[in-house]
Amino acid sequence: MHCLHDYAAGMNLRELNVNQLVALDALLETRSVRRAAEAMGLTQPAMSHTLRHLRDRFDDPLLVRVGNRMAPTPFAEAMAPRLRTALRALEDTINQPPGFDPARTERRFVIGASDAFAQVVLPGLLAALRVESPGLCLWVGPVPDDAVAALSAGRVDVCMLPPHLVDPVLLSAPLLAPGWAVLARRRHPGLKKGLTPRVFSQLGHIVVRSEEPVSQLAKEALAAFPPLQVVVQVAYFSAVPALVAATDLLALVPDLLARRLAGTYGLEVYPSPVALPDVPLMAAWHPRFDNDPAHRWFRQRLMDAYVDEGRVRPRRGRR
Repeated sequence: MHCLHDYAAGMNLRELNVNQLVALDALLETRSVRRAAEAMGLTQPAMSHTLRHLRDRFDDPLLVRVGNRMAPTPFAEAMAPRLRTALRALEDTINQPPGFDPARTERRFVIGASDAFAQVVLPGLLAALRVESPGLCLWVGPVPDDAVAALSAGRVDVCMLPPHLVDPVLLSAPLLAPGWAVLARRRHPGLKKGLTPRVFSQLGHIVVRSEEPVSQLAKEALAAFPPLQVVVQVAYFSAVPALVAATDLLALVPDLLARRLAGTYGLEVYPSPVALPDVPLMAAWHPRFDNDPAHRWFRQRLMDAYVDEGRVRPRRGRR
């Protein structure tokens, strides 16, 4: 008599396909080639051919005729319930992807973004997440040098990038398109008559210089002005407001950031003295995670946080 364990150890699963295993389940359930063929929508000759193939692969008759009916061999009878359980588990896996319950998750999500993001959007995003998903962990860090590799590997879930830096392999959705504004301390002696291009070029400046995408955009924006008197250069937008508040220096920053910082540090916000292009930002992620329920949920919460900053609702992601 066959030993089921011995067969399982010796059988190479690549010698079979799922349809053949489903056919075997139908054969063992109906104990009839005709009824099994009807159940699977096959012709009787096709089911007979499948049965011959299965007999060869298992080296067992599987079903034998006893009088006017078919009966399973001891090997097939022992295998039947295990085969049924395995097929149902496979069916459940395919038809019912794992659900996601924000209220119960302890998952960590990682965002790659400029520190300007942390100051503008992170407070509102975190407040919303703490209500809906108190066990969630959120990490925010710089955009990695190889964003595609980091997103593909799942080391980072979403990167905040200008459109021209979004690799074609990634999916993306538009978020904000803030303009530019200038921060200055209140009652600045040089700004009694307002901020003109001439005044802007004469006063000292704080500039942000780093490899972060928003910093690079700020550098490009400043190139539209005559050479400026750069007094302080810093690597982070977070260093700007305290320096502006303590000096007569100016700083050109995205307008959303300027408005948020102004109230906290008691600063004045001036429109850019020259017309500058907006600063469009995209949320970018890897197609591997596009249909993951948790990832979809998190992306939507991130986009909602940007919407709450008063900009247009993001459109559907593009490939």
